[in-house]
Amino acid sequence: MRQCGRKMRAALLIAAALTLLLSMSVSAAEKGVSTHIEARILSSENMPADIPFTIVLGAVDQAPLPAVTEKTVKKSGTIAFDDIVYTEAGDYFYTLTQKSGKEEYVQYDGEGPYTVIVRVTNDPKAPGGLAAAVSGWRGKPDQDPEKVTKPDSFTFHNKYSKPTKTVTHTKHGGNPSRKGSTVKTGDTQNPGFWLLLACGAAAGILVMAGIKRRS
Repeated sequence: MRQCGRKMRAALLIAAALTLLLSMSVSAAEKGVSTHIEARILSSENMPADIPFTIVLGAVDQAPLPAVTEKTVKKSGTIAFDDIVYTEAGDYFYTLTQKSGKEEYVQYDGEGPYTVIVRVTNDPKAPGGLAAAVSGWRGKPDQDPEKVTKPDSFTFHNKYSKPTKTVTHTKHGGNPSRKGSTVKTGDTQNPGFWLLLACGAAAGILVMAGIKRRS
């Protein structure tokens, strides 16, 4: 009986130790925080609704990335990349770049990529013991984060500038348009001109003949 009691106590101690180790490993695995990165496409109102724009999320210094790093939206809209999980405090840098397409009459944003910084800090009050904040600026990652202007959103501006067509009135069949046009007196194709000229010539002949008779 004593041996059975000792074995039972030993088994209980081993089970308790395993439970403690398991709970510690689970707590370590649960430590972390997740957040996501967004970009915005803002196009002019006359942009056709089917024009696509693609944003690429790139990592700097092997920062963790979501599974999908390229997303597309048509005309205007917000692109949200999937959550990224962080398990250690620190600064994680990324780039947001808009691909330059070849759509006719589209002027793509030419101010360059954004730099995004995800700052992960220790926070005992947070569920995972960590907190994350997303910010960034327009420009390269080598700038001082404390000395740059940080926008409220990572927005790319695109414009559509299709030239307007000018309507010109052309002459059909060699004749000027009747509407708003005037008849040129020197137009050799005008039969009224020749009739008037013939009448004038005949009147001149009659006048000359009458003068001769009187003389």
